[in-house]
Amino acid sequence: MTTHSWMDMYSPIIKEWPSKRGLFLCSQCLGKGLFAVVGKPYLCIVNTSSMSQYTIHLDLEPYLAQWFIHEQGGEHPVSLTRGSAESDILELFLQPQPGVTPVRPLPTDTAIYIPTFKHKDVRTYNYLPPRATLALKKTIRTRFVIQLWNDLYKFENIGKRNDELIYAWMEAHGIECNETNWCAISKIYYRKRKVYLAQKNRDN
Repeated sequence: MTTHSWMDMYSPIIKEWPSKRGLFLCSQCLGKGLFAVVGKPYLCIVNTSSMSQYTIHLDLEPYLAQWFIHEQGGEHPVSLTRGSAESDILELFLQPQPGVTPVRPLPTDTAIYIPTFKHKDVRTYNYLPPRATLALKKTIRTRFVIQLWNDLYKFENIGKRNDELIYAWMEAHGIECNETNWCAISKIYYRKRKVYLAQKNRDN
């Protein structure tokens, strides 16, 4: 797990605009926001709510990353919903950076802004240990499975294969409709369906 200051990650692509006013285009806002130079660090005029300029990075499966980004508002890096399970995990387990060289994130990683917490200064507490990282990823995946099943289990009598139903669900939740994503999600759905039907038969 690595964390990076927003400026460390994006400074090569921030363009001065204009220099005399001391303002910079905010590439995270895709030009919609501005960085005001107030010493250092820089302050994004748009993103000044409950999110810091620090991020953590998760290597999620493509379908899961796409669902998570869409579910949290559609922006990347992700700004977590205040009070969400993911936010609570970060608040509980964030630690100061260990004395090791951080590993650079991969382009395919999912970046998440670290929220600001009252009792944990993000400038110090911006490292998520490996086991906490696994807990965070498992939480995201568990919530995905719960939503998938809650939305689709009511259609279990339609038939054994619900290709278009799953594709429609993917489309509605910001997941790219390709065969790789469909296969991964359908395996999860049919595994849950098998357990559900077995339990239903036992109850009858």
